[in-house]
Amino acid sequence: MTAKHLLSEIVAGLDGVTEGPWVASGVTSVIGGTRFMFINKEPLGELVRICLPDRPIKGFGSTVRDQKHIARCDPDSLRAIAAYVGRLEKALERISSPTQSTDLLWWQIEARAALGGSNE
Repeated sequence: MTAKHLLSEIVAGLDGVTEGPWVASGVTSVIGGTRFMFINKEPLGELVRICLPDRPIKGFGSTVRDQKHIARCDPDSLRAIAAYVGRLEKALERISSPTQSTDLLWWQIEARAALGGSNE
């Protein structure tokens, strides 16, 4: 799967998802003997519940990093990234001079390669 296709799928999947920003609570709760961390959206409260592995609290560093990463991937952030990539792609398309077929300059070659086209 290409990055462009993946980005299209991610953006298409944003419809109906709770808007950002999201917050990683870092707070653990115990529900039925299992520890959880939460991704929150004020004032809605809990959006995502992350089940924590059965280990001492000091061993949750990677899970906290996962939680913070998920919170950074809220729909607003992903849409902003997609818009940025779209602007860069349009600029590269203009720079690549797609109608020119001979005597390409180095930046046209580089732009075409970045767009996934021929490097010749």
